[in-house]
Amino acid sequence: MFAKVSIDRRSSNIAFEYDYNVPNELIDSIEVGSSVFVPFGYDQVFGYVIELCGEEKDNLKDIIDIVNDAKVIGKTNFNLAKELSTSLNCSMANILSLMEPSFIKGQKQQYLYIEDYNKLDANLALALNGKSKVLIDNKLEPFRKQITNEIKNGNITKGYEYFVYGKNKKVKLYKVLSDFPQKTRARFLVINYLKDHPLSTLEDIKVATNVSKNVIDKLIENGSVGFIEKVVTNAVEGIRKNVSRYIFSFEEQNIIDYYDPNAQKPYLLFCNNQDFELNFILKIISDNYSLGKKTVLIYPNALSVEEEAIKLKRYLRNYDIVTYHSKNNNSDNYETFSKVLNNNYDVLLATPQGLMLAIDNVKTIIIGDCDDEMYINESYPYISYKEVAILKAKAINASLIFASASPSISDYYLASIGKYKLLANHQIHNNNYNIVDMNIEAIEANDVVFSNAVKEGISNCLESKKIALLICNNVAFSTQIKCRKCGRVLKCPNCNLPLVYIKKKDIAKCNYCSYEEKMYRVCKCGSTNYISLGFGIEQVVEKIKNLYPSARVIEASSAMLANNDKMENLLQKIEENEVDIIVGTNALTKLTKYDNMDFVGLLYVDSYLNMNNYLGSEYTYNLLAKVASYPNVVIQTYNPTHYAIINGAINNYDDYYKMEIDNRKMLDYPPFKELSMLLIKGEYSELFHFGYYFKKAISHNIEVAVLGPIYDYHLKGVKMMIKHNDNEGVIKIVNDVIKHFDNSKVLCSYHRYTRGG
Repeated sequence: MFAKVSIDRRSSNIAFEYDYNVPNELIDSIEVGSSVFVPFGYDQVFGYVIELCGEEKDNLKDIIDIVNDAKVIGKTNFNLAKELSTSLNCSMANILSLMEPSFIKGQKQQYLYIEDYNKLDANLALALNGKSKVLIDNKLEPFRKQITNEIKNGNITKGYEYFVYGKNKKVKLYKVLSDFPQKTRARFLVINYLKDHPLSTLEDIKVATNVSKNVIDKLIENGSVGFIEKVVTNAVEGIRKNVSRYIFSFEEQNIIDYYDPNAQKPYLLFCNNQDFELNFILKIISDNYSLGKKTVLIYPNALSVEEEAIKLKRYLRNYDIVTYHSKNNNSDNYETFSKVLNNNYDVLLATPQGLMLAIDNVKTIIIGDCDDEMYINESYPYISYKEVAILKAKAINASLIFASASPSISDYYLASIGKYKLLANHQIHNNNYNIVDMNIEAIEANDVVFSNAVKEGISNCLESKKIALLICNNVAFSTQIKCRKCGRVLKCPNCNLPLVYIKKKDIAKCNYCSYEEKMYRVCKCGSTNYISLGFGIEQVVEKIKNLYPSARVIEASSAMLANNDKMENLLQKIEENEVDIIVGTNALTKLTKYDNMDFVGLLYVDSYLNMNNYLGSEYTYNLLAKVASYPNVVIQTYNPTHYAIINGAINNYDDYYKMEIDNRKMLDYPPFKELSMLLIKGEYSELFHFGYYFKKAISHNIEVAVLGPIYDYHLKGVKMMIKHNDNEGVIKIVNDVIKHFDNSKVLCSYHRYTRGG
C-alpha cells in the first residue's frame, strides 16, 4: 500500500503532495486524515495522509511513523480542509495543521542521537555538549547545515519520543481563615461568599462575586483566606438550569421569534444592548441542551472568552462550560480538546482557532464581536475565520449567528441584500460627548496632548473619586524623531518606517520589527539638534503625573492587557478603587465597563483615519462606538466633521453606513469586490520582474484590477493588491505565472483575505 501525503511546508516551488509507501507495521493503523512523519530530502517533516492507494510502489520512501489517528481531525474537518486549500491556494497540510492543536503535535518531540562525537564537526560537537541525546529546538538552528551533513554521513540519527500530559488535575479550594473587617467592598463580598460556601473553587468565587483573582490573592496575603489543593474529576453533575430572571420586552420577544435555529442562512445580531444579547444567548444554550445539542461561542481574544464564560456560568447552573484559547495552559486546552473530541461538554467558548476543532453535534455557532480584525488570520495560510464558520455551520447543519454592536460594512451589506438575516436591537446613545477640534485647541491651549475638555474630565473624575480612561494607540514617548537642521526623519533600515522614541530606555525603536538604535543623536548632516514629534503613552503618563501629582496612574499597553497576571492586577485595582487614571491603547475598549469608570478621553482618534487602508473609517467608527456607552466622552481630532467620528460618538450606525457604503461602491472596495494580496519574496532584483509579469498575465481579465507592485518594507517583499470577484480565476493565473516564471529565487504567496492591505 502507498499513501498520498500532503506536506506541511510553505513554498510556491515545491509540490503540495508526495507518495510514500506504508510499512507493513503501520498498515492496520493508518487512515486517511492520519498525521505522519515522512522523510523529505535529508530531513523528516510533518504531513497528513490524504489518500490511501493500492499496491506498494518501487523507489518510494517509507512513512516513518504515525503521530495521531484521523479522529483528531475528524471527517468533517478533513472535507473542510479540502475546500479551504482550494480557496486559499495552499496545501491541505497547511489547513490540517491548524486543525490539529500544537500541543497534540508537541506530544511527539524530535531528538538527535549522536553516534560518534569524534567524527563530528568541531563547532557542532561543542554545541551538543557531549550529550548522547539532544532535543531539537531553536538553539540548534545555526547548525542546521552541519547537522544535515552529519546525518548524511551516519554520525547522527534523528528520533522521536512522546510527551504525555498528566490526567490528574489539582485545584485550589478556598476557605475563610479570619473574619476581620475588610477595606473594600470586593473583599467583603468574597469573605461573605466563602462563609456560606466553604471550599469553593476560584471559578465559583469569580462567578458569584464578579471579582478578579488578584482580590482573592490579596485576601490570602493578609491572612483572611486560605486554601487546600485537591485532585478533582471534571464530571459535571446536577440538573442543568438557567437561573436568569430577565424578562424580554415585546420588541425583544419579536426578535427571538424571528430567529429560526433551523435556518440555512447566517444571522447578523446587530445589538448594543448587552443584557438582551446575554439572555438571548442563555436561551439558545438552554434550548439546545434540551435537544441534546451543543453550543459554540467564538470571541476574538482570550480576555473576551474568559469574561463571557464567567457571565454564562453566573446563570447556567451545572452546565459543562469549557474554554479554549492560548492563555490556557496546555493541560487545560488538552482537557477541552478531549471533551470536544468525545462530545462530552455543553458549551464551548473559544478564540477563532476553536473553529478548527472537530466540533460536531452542535446546534448553534455564535461569532461574538464579529467586526474585530482578529477574525482574519494574518499568518500563513491567511484564513478568514468568519468564512470558516460559514462552511463549518453548513457542514454540521448548525445555525450561525454573527453578533456585533457595530458590524463591519461588509456584514451589514450582506444583511441588507438578504444573504444574512438581520436581528436588530440597536439604539443611539445619549451620552455626554464632546468632539474637540485640535486644529484650534493646539493653537489656543498650546498643548497637542490634552485639550481643556480632557483636563476638565480628569479633574471631575478625581473630585468624584471615579476612574478616567485615556486612550492613545502608541506606546512610545513620541512617534517621530527629526533633525532640526536638515529635516531628516530617523527611519528603520529594515522597514523604512519612522522610528519612535522610547524615553524609558533612551532609544529609537521600530514598532514593526523591534529594531533599536541607541546612538541616534548625531544626524548624517552632523547636527545633534533633534526634535521629537507626536506623542504616545509614555509622554501622556509623564504629563499626567506632572499635572496631577497625587493621582494614582496605571499604564496599560496592549502587551500588558494580554498578560493574565497583569490583567488581573489591573482589574483588582479597578474593583477596589486603587487607581484614578488608566492610560492605555485601544485594547482598553475591550475591558468590561465598571460602574466607577466615568470618563473616556480619546487623545488621537485620527490614527486609524490616517492609515493607508480602506478600512480606516470603519476602524474609527467601531472604536468610538465601543466607548459611546460611557457617561462622559471627549474625542480629540483634527477631522471633527468626518462622518465616522460624528456618528461614532453616538453610535448612529445608519447614517455612518450610508456614507461609507457609497464610498466603497465608488472605489470598488469590499463588499463590492474582494481585495486579495499577492506577496512576492526573494532576491530583490527579481521581485518587480515577477510582479510586472503577473500584472501583464492578469490584464486580460477586465473584471480584475491590480494595484502595484510596490515594495513593502514591513512584509519584506513586493505586494500587489487585487480587486476581483473571481477567486478561482485569479488563483489559476497566479499558479500559471509561478509555473512559467520558474525562478527558484522568488517565493510567491496568495493572501485571499487581508485586513485591508
